[in-house]
Amino acid sequence: MLPFFRRLTPLALTLTLLSSGALAQFATNTPSPNPFASPQPSPAPVLGTPAQRPTADPALFVTATPFSYQPPTPVPPLPGAPQGNFALRQWFEPELLEVVAERVRDLSEPTYSASRPEARLALELMLHELSVRFPDAPRDLNRAQAIFDLMRAAPLGTVQMRPFLYPLVQAALVSLPDGATSLEQGALQASIFSANFNGDARPDALLVLRAYDDDGINVLYEEVALALGTPSGLRLLTPPRDWPAVPFNATRQEIVRLQDLSGDSSDEVALLVDEDDPLGQRLFIVGVRNNQLIDLVLPGNQIRTARIEWLSDEVALRAIEVRPESEAPSWQCNAERAVRWSFRANFYRQTVVEGDFQRADSLGCLLLSREPLFAMSPANAVGVVESALLAFPNEPYNSSRARLTLAMLHVLDGQLGLARRLLDELRDLPPVLEVQRQAIVDALSSGASTALDVCEAVIVAHGDPQTAICDVDGVLARYFNLLELRTDGDLAEQLNEVFLTVSSVRSVREVGRAERLAVRFDIIGASEWLFVPTREGFYRAEAPLRPAEPMLGSASVPPVIPLSVRRALLVENDAVRARNLLDNLANRSSEAAYPLADAYLRAYLWDISGNRPLAIGGYYVLWSEHPATLWGQLARQHLERR
Repeated sequence: MLPFFRRLTPLALTLTLLSSGALAQFATNTPSPNPFASPQPSPAPVLGTPAQRPTADPALFVTATPFSYQPPTPVPPLPGAPQGNFALRQWFEPELLEVVAERVRDLSEPTYSASRPEARLALELMLHELSVRFPDAPRDLNRAQAIFDLMRAAPLGTVQMRPFLYPLVQAALVSLPDGATSLEQGALQASIFSANFNGDARPDALLVLRAYDDDGINVLYEEVALALGTPSGLRLLTPPRDWPAVPFNATRQEIVRLQDLSGDSSDEVALLVDEDDPLGQRLFIVGVRNNQLIDLVLPGNQIRTARIEWLSDEVALRAIEVRPESEAPSWQCNAERAVRWSFRANFYRQTVVEGDFQRADSLGCLLLSREPLFAMSPANAVGVVESALLAFPNEPYNSSRARLTLAMLHVLDGQLGLARRLLDELRDLPPVLEVQRQAIVDALSSGASTALDVCEAVIVAHGDPQTAICDVDGVLARYFNLLELRTDGDLAEQLNEVFLTVSSVRSVREVGRAERLAVRFDIIGASEWLFVPTREGFYRAEAPLRPAEPMLGSASVPPVIPLSVRRALLVENDAVRARNLLDNLANRSSEAAYPLADAYLRAYLWDISGNRPLAIGGYYVLWSEHPATLWGQLARQHLERR
């Protein structure tokens, strides 16, 4: 008998699984905010505010039916003239700042039809345009403060505050007394550490800048900054474009060194940053050369590491590089190797690679080596997981996933009490695991779910059968080993009799092999299986022919623009290379993931590259054909009537 298998009566189970994770808190290495600091009143707004929604007129007639006023949908303006009547807009700093402010507001309440990733990209592109057209903007501190306050109200982690944070900090540094260790100005605070970056007699400083909410409790933004001492006070240095900010493009950062790291007797800064990159944390090493902030890692290289060992006998470090194992989509299992980075010829560069990548001795790699767990008997699989947890108890993600897997194995074994107790004990899980834990809890609470139904519910909640904690194919493999499926009977009927509902059967013929049957099941997360007739008169199930595909809407969301194009433009500031990459990618793919964003980006790249006719044409077509979209409206704002 199959334990806790599908019941012998038809079972209808409808699960509505809603998942909503609280906004993840980001970790920093910085102290708590000063409890004695009090928020300062914000200046009066100097930027325009969104138009108010129209209000309903009173009903003219009383009727027996309820009256519900629906405000009319605004009709966006159209060009109203041929393309030849338009030119590129001549921008002025206040006008461009107002467009930036509109884009910040859109992150909370999108004005036009766009997803939040699109609204975020639109803001990043406008900030890039601001830096290209007006490198010193914003010069008006009132405008800087107003947009900074708008950014603090935006969803956490969606805004790069640096262009408006730095002018406010710089203004405060001018009047900062010598030897000050902190700075407080309304929602802006900074910790200040003494340093000597350029070897002169004037003291320099390393600052940890933080923007707080209006209550002065929660950190909304954190960035490390370097400042040089000048006759008029400290002057902030412009960082590299990919310099980290928490939580905009990093989740955690730690200053690991503030000392001479190049042998020139001046201080440099080593900053270890967690960017949720599978290749490990990134180590930034920066210093000051010719009064400019310089990345001291060889251009085109990054130091990615799981652990760092600083070598005392030379200007060098030993970084443990990691490489995720490609066959481990679920468990975090990395291969590791040691690489020595030495400071030579003005940069840190790789000098010694110590051997090949080897799998780390870890919980994730151990459990990966024992997969497929769900094809084992539940009792054996439980023993494997419990032993692994005893050997490696301190791997946060893998430990949580292992305990959740243990609960699902108890469900398969019919040990529902053990499963519920373990589920109740699991707390503070990563969102990707919490949604699966809740799916198991909800399915068990229905009172009619079988083990395979619970497994299906987990996949519905998670979305991807390849990375869910329950492996439907593994469960099916164990069931197929227990079933006796005879070749003298109809295979689909035999499977349907045990409620493994078949959706299709097809023959697979290959030269030199017996005919096989490929079966697809009406089971969420199940792959297409091959069944081979044996001489004994039974079917033997073979490994899945095709892996189960992610459910609709569950695949990872593609970036609005390709990452290589984003880096070329927003990090390397190379519009020509960005345009070439975009063209090359278009030649390989039939359609962009976000065609309107792609069209706007092309027009913008022509614009800042100086090709006025192509820029005007791109903006005009986008505005004419898609006036009600975010990208159509942005295109409109870049044109003016002659």
